[in-house]
Amino acid sequence: MQDSEPETRHERYLPILLTALEALDARATNSKQGVQALPEAVCLHPLLEVWLDEFLCSVCHPANARAPRARVSAAINRIETGDFGWCRQCDKFIGLGLLDRDPLRELCRRCEA
Repeated sequence: MQDSEPETRHERYLPILLTALEALDARATNSKQGVQALPEAVCLHPLLEVWLDEFLCSVCHPANARAPRARVSAAINRIETGDFGWCRQCDKFIGLGLLDRDPLRELCRRCEA
């Protein structure tokens, strides 16, 4: 099902992006507390869980958290403005399959090539 409604994107991607942002903030401040788990009501697509694990592993050192934090914040802002999931070059919908693999994606496959 390719539902591109903003509310669906908000529900699908906002929880994982907020979790990623929280994890980056915890790492940037060397917090020993760890990251809060996602609320039990949030059911993530398996590819989003893989993305979060890989994303957090790629920024495991606090010094590496600054640039990814800006990308996560920008994605959250795009959700809030209704621009999330739309290619910033051609304005076509990127597609949930690609967004599930990388929710920070800003370009469709055609524009990225």
